[in-house]
Amino acid sequence: YNGVVIGDDISGSSNSFYFGKEINNTANFDSSYNFVFGDSITINSSTNNFENNLIFGSNHEVKNNNNFVFGDNLNILNADISYCVMLGKGGSSGSAEVGDLIKYFENGNAVFKVRTGGDTTITGNMVVGKDISANDASFNNLIVQKIGDETNKIQLIHIKDISAEDITIENKLAVGKTTLNNDY
Repeated sequence: YNGVVIGDDISGSSNSFYFGKEINNTANFDSSYNFVFGDSITINSSTNNFENNLIFGSNHEVKNNNNFVFGDNLNILNADISYCVMLGKGGSSGSAEVGDLIKYFENGNAVFKVRTGGDTTITGNMVVGKDISANDASFNNLIVQKIGDETNKIQLIHIKDISAEDITIENKLAVGKTTLNNDY
């Protein structure tokens, strides 16, 4: 079974490397090919469904296969979560949900998330260093709260179709073809 266990108060599994303190493995001993390194990590599984994982950090509770967890207070508790990458400082809400592929936490808040099907959520600002054009990107639904500001003005923007509640333009607007309804 070739498991390596180094540290204090650790229960390991076969063909795995465990290093740290207070690593509690309730998975089957036959759960294989795991690298677990850290402090206060609980592997919470009643079957051998804990294989091919890389777990690093402290205060994690994890289960399932093929996960990468790196940081503090991050949890994979649902039985249907595998192939998930979790990073950062999770706090009390640092848990993966079914469908999460990548999730990054800052002080308990999920600030970046990629889900099954490619849905991406970013709670902060997204800065694009290069152009985005129709040749580079396609969006079914794009919600923009602000384009540019007083210190970072946008010099050129091309929009094929737009629908909005409120649009303010300071200087000039060039419009090719315009159709207005009788309400305006």
